Amino acid sequence: MSFKKIKNKRVFVIAEIGSNFDQDINKAFKLIDVAKTCGADAVKFQLFKANKMYEKKKNPTAYNIFKSIELNPKWLPKLKKYAEKKKIIFFASAFDKESIKMLVSLKVGIIKIASSEITKLHELGYAASFKIPLIISVGMADLADISEAVEICKNSGNKQICILHSSSLYPTLPVDVNMSNIIKLSKIFNLPVGYSDHTLGNTAAISAVSLGATVIEKHITLDKKSKGPDHFYAAEPNEFKKYIKDIRETEYILGDGTIGINTKVKKNARRKSIFISKNIKKNEILSKNNLVIKSDSRGIEIRFLSSLYGYKLKDTLKKNSPLMWKNINFQ
Repeated sequence: MSFKKIKNKRVFVIAEIGSNFDQDINKAFKLIDVAKTCGADAVKFQLFKANKMYEKKKNPTAYNIFKSIELNPKWLPKLKKYAEKKKIIFFASAFDKESIKMLVSLKVGIIKIASSEITKLHELGYAASFKIPLIISVGMADLADISEAVEICKNSGNKQICILHSSSLYPTLPVDVNMSNIIKLSKIFNLPVGYSDHTLGNTAAISAVSLGATVIEKHITLDKKSKGPDHFYAAEPNEFKKYIKDIRETEYILGDGTIGINTKVKKNARRKSIFISKNIKKNEILSKNNLVIKSDSRGIEIRFLSSLYGYKLKDTLKKNSPLMWKNINFQ
């Protein structure tokens, strides 16, 4: 997988399953189905051990919560195989060196680094050393943290990095989104930048895409009312389907940045252009005898008429066809 390809194509949408499978592998399979049906490009899980994140004696509440949502590492091959069968990319967030090793051995195409782990530079460098593309969330990082993280990855020989802007608030209110950071991060680091969306609704994703986000990540769930820390702000299947639809529609609205007359408008535009005046074969020379000006803007602009004389035609064209630049052999 290459982030350059993502940057040059459509927005890469990640269905963040996270812990919302409720330690039920069949529910995990269903969520992969939902992600595929809704049009996501990838599914993501979280790979961590509660005892490596919180000491049970010091913080029993946090420990118990994370223990209750752990992903059984023995399920990883089954989940990846199922995702591949459904033709959707499978990967996960790694929270420690052991998790990184598991994902590398599984030959995932991406590794995600959560913003809570961004300052663990020794583990980040270790993950980067495998040259697997990294998606790094930065919701719990300042500019210095991000700079160090990017530098350690590059020094480890990995330039395949995508930064995910995020607010790390669950849910994130509009006042806390600060979406203009997408533009700033892109300019500062010259890397693909995306958005990890914890807001309610679709407006933030539309804004992110409009500002140049190349990756969008969103939590999904089968039921918002399910027990667990990430269900209540996640998107249910119908919501997620509309979410992706709005992202794709935004891409169409943004277009490719070409300035000119829409091809659907050209035929009826009140301006003149160059047309073929009679049937003309390939390699015939363009001249006053086979070109005519018509009140139809589909052809080459009339200001170029005299400069076209003497050139050969690349294609056989019928009478009254608009002359296009692609039809002319300039060699």
